[in-house]
Amino acid sequence: MTSRHLLDTLERQIGAREQCIVAYQNMHGMHLSYTDEAFYALHQRANSLVFIDGFPIYALCKLLGYPVQREQRITGNDFIWPLLSLAERKEWRVYFLGSSQAVVDDASAVIHTKVPSLSFRAHHGFFDPDTEGLDVIREIVDFDPHLVIVCMGMPVQERWIQNNAGGLEQTSICAMGAILEYIAGAQPIPPRWLGPIGLEWLYRLARNPRRLWYRYLVEPWLLAGHVLRARMRMEKSRL
Repeated sequence: MTSRHLLDTLERQIGAREQCIVAYQNMHGMHLSYTDEAFYALHQRANSLVFIDGFPIYALCKLLGYPVQREQRITGNDFIWPLLSLAERKEWRVYFLGSSQAVVDDASAVIHTKVPSLSFRAHHGFFDPDTEGLDVIREIVDFDPHLVIVCMGMPVQERWIQNNAGGLEQTSICAMGAILEYIAGAQPIPPRWLGPIGLEWLYRLARNPRRLWYRYLVEPWLLAGHVLRARMRMEKSRL
C-alpha cells in the first residue's frame, strides 16, 4: 500500500472506532519472523496492516513477481508528519509510548511546535512490564486515545502490541520504531535520496556500527538460510 492508502485506511478505521494495527516489515523483521513468535503472531492478526519499510523487501517482492511500486515503500520519517497532521485535523487523541524520558520531552516539544492543536500524551518506554505495565495501560485507557504509536523498536514494540491490543479494542495502534528519537533529533535522519536507491542501511551502519553491524552484516545471511530451508521443504512436499 502507499502512504495515501494507509492514511485513508486509518482514517476510516479510527472514524468507526474499530481497531487497526499497523506494523512494518524490513529485513530485520523478516529474520525476527523466524525467531520471535509474538512478532510473527502480530503480523498474522486479522486486523493488522503490514507495510514495506526496507528497500530489500521491495526488491524481493519485485524479484518474486509481485506488482509493487517504489511508492509502496513507506518509512516512518516520511509518514509520521502526514499522520500527525491528519490526527490534528480530525481531532484525534494520540498516545506515544517509547524511548527515554529525555527523548520523550524533546520530541514532545517538537510535536507541539509542528502540530500545535494535536491532543497527545507521551510516556517513556523504560518501564518494567511486570510491575509498571498495568499502570501504563490504565493511563492509556484513561486518556482514551484514537491512536497509540509504539516506539520501542523491534521486537519489543510488537510484543507489547500483541500482549496489550486486546485491552484497547477501540484504539488503533501503530508500531513506529525509533520515530521519537528522529523527531527529537537524538538520531539523525538519513538523507532522503538514499532511500530510493536502497542505501539508508549503509548510512545507519556508518553512524552506529557497534549497535547495527550484526543486523546488517549477519542477519541477512541467517535469513537466507531460513529461506533456503523453506524453499527446500516446499520442493520436497511437491515430490
